[in-house]
Amino acid sequence: TALVHVATNSTLAHARSIDARTFWVGLRRVAEADILPLLKDTRWRSSLVWRDPVERWLSAYNSKCLLKDFDGHMHCHKWLGLSDGLPHAPTHTSVLAAQRNKTNDMHPCSWNSHWAPQHCSCGLDNLLRTANISHVIPFQSIAAGLQQFYEGRVPPALKGIMRRQMARVTLAPGWNAAKMAHRTHANLSQLNAGIQAEIRELYKEDYLFLRNMNAL
Repeated sequence: TALVHVATNSTLAHARSIDARTFWVGLRRVAEADILPLLKDTRWRSSLVWRDPVERWLSAYNSKCLLKDFDGHMHCHKWLGLSDGLPHAPTHTSVLAAQRNKTNDMHPCSWNSHWAPQHCSCGLDNLLRTANISHVIPFQSIAAGLQQFYEGRVPPALKGIMRRQMARVTLAPGWNAAKMAHRTHANLSQLNAGIQAEIRELYKEDYLFLRNMNAL
């Protein structure tokens, strides 16, 4: 559950057919110093996939603190310094208290990636970068949003591969699905109004960031 930041060269609409591996390896070679000029270049598209911070927090709690993922103990109990979990799983309140304690000696952007604020990802707190992102996509509409993002920009064969990959978006890529019980959905009815307010306060910088992106 993290922000995805991808740039695709517009010339691919007329480029020779390339395989998926060549395409993605080519994108990884873009140097960080070159990102801002590319974002300002209208021949390129860029996308940012965001998730409501309360929903994202609950998804992390369900998968990690309730041990629905095999690595839950490491990312919740051990990192937050909580009890060993089921049948005595940490409460919402205890997890939030542990996070607030973390702020005493660690900036939230240095937190475990499952709990770190979204605006910390990929240097997205730099508004010079984010102001030029062409496609801001809600997590709930990720498949449709990415399909629109890549429309006319990738060869048909690669488009089919990407569509099949997006159909499996609920599992962490490359991990053993038999060990991965977690699904990305989170039902906010699990949280009372007070807990939701605490999460919004903890992630207030994310909400400011998303408002600046006109995502809320």
